[in-house]
Amino acid sequence: MKFIIAEFMQETNSFSPVKCSMEFFQLNGITRGEDLIESNKNTQSQIAGFINAAIESGNEIIPALSMFAQSNGPVEPEAAEYFLGELQETIKNNEPIDGLFLSLHGATQLANDDDGAGFILEALRKTMGQDRLIACSTDLHANITKKMLKNANVICGFHTYPHIDLYQTAYRAATLGLKFFEKKGFPVFAAVKIPMIVPAEGYSTNDGAFKDLTCYADDLQKKGIIQDFSLYQMQPWLDVSEGGSCVIVGTENRETAGTIAMTLAKKNFESRKDMGIKLYNLDDVIDMALANNTEMPVVVVDSADSSNAGACGDSPAVIRRLIERKVTIRSAAIINDVPAVKQAFKTGVGNSANFLLGGTLDKSFNVPLPVYARVKSLHDGIFIPEGNIWKGKRNNIGKTAVLQIGNIDVVVCQCMINTADPQLYRAFGVEPALYKLVVVKSATQYKVNYNKFTTLCYPVDTPGAATAKLDTLKIKKLPRPFYPFDDIDTFHPEIIYMGEPI
Repeated sequence: MKFIIAEFMQETNSFSPVKCSMEFFQLNGITRGEDLIESNKNTQSQIAGFINAAIESGNEIIPALSMFAQSNGPVEPEAAEYFLGELQETIKNNEPIDGLFLSLHGATQLANDDDGAGFILEALRKTMGQDRLIACSTDLHANITKKMLKNANVICGFHTYPHIDLYQTAYRAATLGLKFFEKKGFPVFAAVKIPMIVPAEGYSTNDGAFKDLTCYADDLQKKGIIQDFSLYQMQPWLDVSEGGSCVIVGTENRETAGTIAMTLAKKNFESRKDMGIKLYNLDDVIDMALANNTEMPVVVVDSADSSNAGACGDSPAVIRRLIERKVTIRSAAIINDVPAVKQAFKTGVGNSANFLLGGTLDKSFNVPLPVYARVKSLHDGIFIPEGNIWKGKRNNIGKTAVLQIGNIDVVVCQCMINTADPQLYRAFGVEPALYKLVVVKSATQYKVNYNKFTTLCYPVDTPGAATAKLDTLKIKKLPRPFYPFDDIDTFHPEIIYMGEPI
């Protein structure tokens, strides 16, 4: 059999002022054909999972294209249409094919369509017809919609947060998809939507209520009661009319799939208040760093400005407070600021100048910070992450400068991505393990690698489009009632079966 492999990855933050244009996808490169295979060799990517599952089962693969952009605002329609146009052309030129393995984030909002993943899947189903396979892997933070469920045969979400199972999830989706061609054994998938979101900092599959729920579902699978499950906590900065968390369960028996999906959805909803987060006062965390006598750095988790979550990464709030308090401990910070980078390149290494830092993109939260800084080093912005999620994949944050403001070293870039990985510092000569205070703009993913050298990590109450204070979000589209915006103790779940008419 012959399968096409493709990927469209972008996580939307509806509250970001920056629309995601083709330029953002082009920055990290649009990978096609044999380059798609070569660039994913020996990685833990979803594309690698698809490739290996297909080849190991004796099937042929046709690599189409991968488009990836950092999280930001809604995607300009031209980008999605470009992806679809090229993928549909690949399908046409390689007929006959048996199916498609597709990597999607699942929480992609287009500027003209709230359901970006559904838009893509619907178009591909029209191209391929009803009798061919579409198997998808998605992020755990996807927003699963009726259109997605109608047009895909398989949807599998990550089982881990922090995410470390991208490869395994795609391998899972492809392996389940191959059962589509067998006379029996292909599961019935049942989904249940849940009217809730919770702070991304408030749950993990390593501990707490969400771990307990994941272990419960995993035990059902190990006992053979179900074939597959996905527990989706929709990323909380997506304001769309069909938003909500979701559970998908796959098993050969339709009734069992629906019953267990209902049970898991109710358990998820019942644990919603156990997935809150304590935010620390920034001054208190600075005081902890000043009093810290260990070899470990204190990590200021500035998650409200996380580019991983679609914020702009241009908040100087922590840097400003360090300067205001005249903190003398060695500190490291990072900020997204194109004009400051351009000025640093003009100023040159070893020279000093007055800069304005931050507030160039999200002016609703951030005010530029005037500083006098020395240009410590200049870079092309290319780095290779060390973490499991994108290990071995080339990342590009555009031209990058390291500015020295007293005892603070600031990495200033043009397009911040992969903020959870220490290589965002290390690749540019800033070793976070050797500083007393380090600013990390990530909610939870940073723990995978930062916890290897420190446990002193504190989420702080800072401004930004990716705030953990969800009740402050100016929600306009989410269905109501909806937690945490409404005080609800129950909900009336609907079971939706995949592949059936809406």
